[in-house]
Amino acid sequence: MSQSGEKSRCGHLRLAYTSTRGGARSRASLFVLSMAVFLRIAWVNLIAVAGAVSALFPLLGRRRPVGTRFATLHRPARVIPFAKRAQNR
Repeated sequence: MSQSGEKSRCGHLRLAYTSTRGGARSRASLFVLSMAVFLRIAWVNLIAVAGAVSALFPLLGRRRPVGTRFATLHRPARVIPFAKRAQNR
């Protein structure tokens, strides 16, 4: 359906046709726009990778593996006796 600039009416439906003159871009401008978008996405990905590496960087200085736990000191538990209550009878 290629009607230039006309409006067609069919019952309750309205079909609008736009002219082909306005808004047309050349292939070169579309290529430049797509390259700009590509470079922006690449820049954002580079920033994300740098953030992830900087977040993981402190783990490189550890001597022990990441999954090990701290050594806990095993002391016997202290038993604290409760004060005896006076019984009311």
